[in-house]
Parts: sequence; structure tokens; C-alpha cells
Amino acid sequence: MGQYYKIVNIKKKQYITPYTFGDGAKLMEFSMSANGVLAGLAILLADGNGRGGGDLHSENDIVGSWAGDNIVVAGDYADTGKFVKEPEQTLYEICQAEGEDISIKVLDALCDDHFFFSEFRKNRASWISDSQIDSLIERKLKEKGLTEVKEFTMPSSKDPNVTYKVKNDNGNWECDCPSFTYTGGKECKHIREAKTK
Repeated sequence: MGQYYKIVNIKKKQYITPYTFGDGAKLMEFSMSANGVLAGLAILLADGNGRGGGDLHSENDIVGSWAGDNIVVAGDYADTGKFVKEPEQTLYEICQAEGEDISIKVLDALCDDHFFFSEFRKNRASWISDSQIDSLIERKLKEKGLTEVKEFTMPSSKDPNVTYKVKNDNGNWECDCPSFTYTGGKECKHIREAKTK
């Protein structure tokens, strides 16, 4: 097993969960992620966002809403009575029962950024099946005038038992064949064939 975590704002009684951002919920799973829950925490704590290059270009009110508050990375095996009034409960238990999960709201703000949105869709863990996230992605695609990724299965010309996956992400084509990989992403015959479909 292992210990699972949520990032909790004690003052506001809000929390964010690593799973929503495509991370595992164990400390070393999400603490090593590049575009996960810690990106969400960063925008929640940001003071003065939107005033310089490299800031998140979003008008969402959630950005900076935790700046100056008491924040705890709370584990489900944490000490009882710590950070809470109930001596027999943990902060993790209290936030789960009484707190507000604002993960989708934070993810919504992060997805205002084109690069984050692109990377989140590309790297989204296959085990995440959540209708709220699916709806958010669909809405953001429409807002940005984009379409969902299209995938094709193309047969190998050398071995009929082998197939390759070709993806079209709004004009950015990729193939998992050796030719595409070894040529540094140059268009392969599988992509050319998929374009004719």
C-alpha cells in the first residue's frame, strides 16, 4: 500500500487532489510531476500573476486565491488531532468529509494556458476516467477552436501482423513506427496514408 495525499487549505476548507491532474496520490508520485497538481498549487499561491512573461494568462479568480493561507500536504496516515479540532481524526479525513474539492476549478484555470492544455491532454493518464475532466477538455477545445485528437491504426507494409498508431492533434501528426521515431519526427508513409482517410 502507501499513503495518499491531498493538498489542503485549512483556512478556506478547500483541497486539491493529485488524481484530477493526472498524478498518483503518493507523495513521491506527484512531487516529481512536471505538469500536475503542483502546477495547480503554484497558481493557487501566486501573488501578482499576469504581470510578466511566463505567468499564467488567465482571468480566472481562482488564481492567487490561496496566497497567504495555511496549506498542508495532508496524508491519510497523518497524526490524529493535528491541524484539526477533532482529536480522533486527521486533516485528510476532515477535508474529505467537510471540505470543498476545487481541483476541477484549478484545472480549468491551468487549461487557459495553451502549452499546459496541450501537455495535459497528451500526457493524461489512461486510468483517469472522469466525466468532469472530459467535459472540461471538450469545453476548452471548443473555446480554443480545436478538435479532439484523432487516432488511426495503420498496417505495416512489411508485416501484416504489425500495426502502428497514427495521431492527428489539430494538425500535429505523430506515428509510433520506427521510421517516424528514428527520423526525428519526419512524416512517414503511415501518416501520409492516414491523411488520405
